Amino acid sequence: MKTLLTILLITGFVACKKCKDCTTVYTYIPTTANIEPPTVVQYDVCDDDLKSIDGKTTISTSPDGNGGTVQVIQKTTCK
Repeated sequence: MKTLLTILLITGFVACKKCKDCTTVYTYIPTTANIEPPTVVQYDVCDDDLKSIDGKTTISTSPDGNGGTVQVIQKTTCK
């Protein structure tokens, strides 16, 4: 019985997911048009996905729909 309990405890620790609450702030920098203020999105992230986004900043340029472009800064933090 003691061995079974030990195996169950070890299996539980190995299978445990590591999750955090993450917040991503999207900041739009207009290059040719006026764009909305920063957008904040909150969500839960686990395991490998958490490693790939926590503390990362991404900068991209996209069309704004009015013939111009906008720069999008995406900053994610997890707690």
